[in-house]
Amino acid sequence: MCRLHPDEDEHPDHMNSQTTRVIDELEAEICHLHDFIESKGYNSRGISDVLGRPFAHPVDAEHRAKQLLVFSFAQPHMRAFHLAWFGFFATFFSTFAAAPLLPYIKVSLQLTKSQMAAAAMASVGSTIFFRLVMGLIADTCGARKGLSILLLITIPPLLAMMYVTDAIGFIVCRSLIGIGLASFVACQAWVSVMFSKKIVGLANATAGGWGNLGGGFTNFVMPLLFAAMSSFGMQDDRAWRVCFIFPAVMHLVIGIAAFSGRDLPDGNFDELESSGAKQKSDGSVVLRVGMTNVNAWILALLYGMSFGVELTVTNEAALYFHEYHGLSVSVAGLLASAFGMMNLFARSLGGFASDASAARFGMRGRITVLFFAHLCEGFFCILLGLITTSQPLNHIAATNSAGCAVAILSIFSLFVQIAEGATYSIVPQVSRPALGIVSGLVGAGGNLGSVVTEALFFSSEAVRTDTAFVHMGIAILLTSLFCLFIYFPEEGGILWSKGLFGSYDPQLIKPPLGYRGADAMDYDNVQIGSLQPNTTVKSNSLVTVRQSGSAPKHNSISSSASNQLPCVEGLMPPLQTALTTANEPPAALPASLTAELSTAEIKERLCGALPPAALAKMIKDINLEESCLEDKLDQLRLREPGCPTHELRKLLAQAAGDLTSVLPVQRKPANLSSVVNLL
Repeated sequence: MCRLHPDEDEHPDHMNSQTTRVIDELEAEICHLHDFIESKGYNSRGISDVLGRPFAHPVDAEHRAKQLLVFSFAQPHMRAFHLAWFGFFATFFSTFAAAPLLPYIKVSLQLTKSQMAAAAMASVGSTIFFRLVMGLIADTCGARKGLSILLLITIPPLLAMMYVTDAIGFIVCRSLIGIGLASFVACQAWVSVMFSKKIVGLANATAGGWGNLGGGFTNFVMPLLFAAMSSFGMQDDRAWRVCFIFPAVMHLVIGIAAFSGRDLPDGNFDELESSGAKQKSDGSVVLRVGMTNVNAWILALLYGMSFGVELTVTNEAALYFHEYHGLSVSVAGLLASAFGMMNLFARSLGGFASDASAARFGMRGRITVLFFAHLCEGFFCILLGLITTSQPLNHIAATNSAGCAVAILSIFSLFVQIAEGATYSIVPQVSRPALGIVSGLVGAGGNLGSVVTEALFFSSEAVRTDTAFVHMGIAILLTSLFCLFIYFPEEGGILWSKGLFGSYDPQLIKPPLGYRGADAMDYDNVQIGSLQPNTTVKSNSLVTVRQSGSAPKHNSISSSASNQLPCVEGLMPPLQTALTTANEPPAALPASLTAELSTAEIKERLCGALPPAALAKMIKDINLEESCLEDKLDQLRLREPGCPTHELRKLLAQAAGDLTSVLPVQRKPANLSSVVNLL
């Protein structure tokens, strides 16, 4: 039978042991309950950002989301995710809006094949420089602002497409619209700072893949819009022009909506910098660090042969099915959209495979996934071209090979997207201090790859499109070998074990000592006095509510017990009763601790505030990890930024050691972690 109150003659040590066991069991049950509720997507621990706003979903120690909940639009993680991918989707849609309408635009503007190829290269080449710029903006100003501004400034060239009259105007407009593809860098940088390392590959891949859906969606929608305009009696020359109103409206809506997001999980750049939580970014530092990482350049080359290939195929596929297989413009656009529609899941599959492989093999697993994805991509690209290369051009339509071509195109697309997802699963690990620059550099490599493949394989009047697919596939196979040269000193590479090359580091120029990435928060340095009145500042363990007009008291832990809400494990609301070894009412925590942090007063108040069982448990739990200690110290630093951390450590450690002289049980001294847990 369970007895809540032991007999008075029961041995004290036995009572303490029994009470300690009950407490341990209760804490284990609470943790298990938290884990279960968090698995359902709820922030049951009540963790808030540095400004006191509670997160809707479970987060890690850096306040990054631990789950990708695609049906949620909660601020900040999932709202940023949806705004990021949809912003990229809008720019991808607009950049390639002209491709499925080329059979009509070609006649209206009297374009040659070389002029159409030039326009295609301009649409993806113009953003190479701007992707690097967007990377710098993401590191210094925030990806959110960069995405919003980019969407809005590309509206004028979209509307200008309605008034072009010659090839020059067409090429210029497509070039200016293509600048919007720099939104990809903002998309990936924004998502990277919102999700934990364990799922960042999946989150980045899903956001990028859904954004890339714009390419397939435009091949499907623009011909339908054209048909709708024609049904109202518009001539072909006018109908294709009016269709560009649709992507312009998308840019406007998403560009405005993106301002409602948040730069980082804890807040926007300006408020975090003013609070002291975030270090102000230095553009020259991030530029030097990001541009001098060897791994970043290798990934840029590889991304050129995955995303660059996707851009090229998106430009060529509809015209290929129309001219080679004799299909109508609408049907050709529909079949060509199969390539882009694979982004619905395929790029996410690449991120998932990379995360799963990393969980078992680390970074070497991620690189291996990328390598085999490129090999398969190159093989199926060659196979796509070989379907018709043996047939005369005017006989291809009679072979009814369009179905086979679509099937091979879809498999080819599958591995293209897997390679893209696997690439950007590695990017966030390359250089945290220059995450935006690295994202921009790799993204720019993707667009440069499209320009190169378009110019080398598809611009010549003398080379057939199917033959160009074969040549491009060979180039992909050869480029995949560069995966063998990706190396991380602490993790190694595909063929190389960690530390094999001694002091070699692919990061050629190191960031200054103490420099942190734009997403790295220093909760120790939060200046509570810089926050607005009535702001709730919450650490992992304690919430302190500042009243209007109040100022923080330096060298004191707190000033009012009514403003302190200690939590179980720093995350649960406190129990209103305490377990004791007798029927006496539990003692309350002291209203305040001494302003001077006197060792004697800390010891006296701790011992006077807690029942013997709690003190016994404190002494028993002396083997907590240092990481736990640091988490608990964070709450003290946040509550009292005026007190140096080393002083907190010194005085609290001394108090912990002196406690043994007044404890009712004789055990070895409690360590600092135990005392901080109680505080």
